[in-house]
Amino acid sequence: MTKIENLTSIDRVFDVLESIALGRGLTISDVARVTAISRGAANRYVYSLEQRGYIVRDHQSKKYFVSSKLSYLCENIRPDEWAETIAYPILKEVCDKVMWPLSLIAIRGNFVVDLVNTDIESPFVIRPIARQTQHPIIGRAGAHILLSGLIEDDRNQILERARQEDPSIYGKANLSPDVLDNLLADIKEKGYAVFKIPGRNWAGLSTGVSVENKISLALSMRFHPSALTTEDAIKEFLPILSSTSKKLSTLLARV
Repeated sequence: MTKIENLTSIDRVFDVLESIALGRGLTISDVARVTAISRGAANRYVYSLEQRGYIVRDHQSKKYFVSSKLSYLCENIRPDEWAETIAYPILKEVCDKVMWPLSLIAIRGNFVVDLVNTDIESPFVIRPIARQTQHPIIGRAGAHILLSGLIEDDRNQILERARQEDPSIYGKANLSPDVLDNLLADIKEKGYAVFKIPGRNWAGLSTGVSVENKISLALSMRFHPSALTTEDAIKEFLPILSSTSKKLSTLLARV
């Protein structure tokens, strides 16, 4: 029973701290009201946080505010931590419905990477792709979505650097620069990308995830073309990918 009570106390401490942070300054009475705890309990938790230096009191307004000490706790946060805590649960929920693996993809240098994926959750994946694995900037639906969202100069610079690093990059994707340009224009108009990965029994269906009105991420679902036609994949799964992309955009705008 003691352990449970201690855990409850810890939860309350975080409730109080979050309420002060989100409320941008609260009195003891405000904290008690927002967290639905007694004024006496609120006073104890606030006192402990103030003694530890995580909140400070404005003596004129009698309101408490979070202190700069909290920022020290954030110094070692992984840059893509939100992919695990925010995006992954959403992708897993969708994967449980569609069964096929999903990935959230971003451009990193001259490559794209899976920030997070549900390969281990999908019954159709035999060899899961490790998260943060680099993939070519050409030849995947998610990569094409991201390229289509870039301004022309930025896109050309990335493609040129990728070509210099691997002169055969277009050939490996069974594309030419002109064909890729036409493909990206079509993707920008339609709002989604579909592409079969050369030499593999995988194809991808992808939509963009906008952050601050810019397509910064791609949400992709891989499927077997031998089991599902492109037309059927688009008809059956594009609506859920599009709605999930919008949900991610809304959540990531708060990060």
